[in-house]
Amino acid sequence: YDVLYLPGMDHAGIATQAKVEGKLREEGLTRYDLGREKFLEKAWEWKEEYASHIRSQWEKIGLGLDYSRERFTLDEGLS
Repeated sequence: YDVLYLPGMDHAGIATQAKVEGKLREEGLTRYDLGREKFLEKAWEWKEEYASHIRSQWEKIGLGLDYSRERFTLDEGLS
């Protein structure tokens, strides 16, 4: 069968927040120290870093995905 396996990732809001807050704790900071905008910047940085790890895992298991069509749950038009 010919099927489209559309690669995509979920933003996992609470889990992502917990990971970013854990990273901040290692630096002696909290999300309140940063403020909303800076915290969101850190969250997006974390997402970009770990999205590349996920893509690498997909490649290692041999998935032939059309990455030009990749989607993310917070992409404009999806949420």
